[in-house]
Amino acid sequence: CAPSLLLDDVFEKLDASRMHNLLGRVCRTGGGQVFITDTHEDRLRHTFADLQLDAQIIQL
Repeated sequence: CAPSLLLDDVFEKLDASRMHNLLGRVCRTGGGQVFITDTHEDRLRHTFADLQLDAQIIQL
């Protein structure tokens, strides 16, 4: 069973470089799911596109 990871509004406290680094490491480790909450949908979409990562973004 693969682990799940929840990152709750963590990017509000990181600059763009650290955000890219964290997402790249977390999303490329394989296995498991990553759930991210953020108040800036465009920032997330742009970052996932830059890193060429697949993501399903659900806006509430």
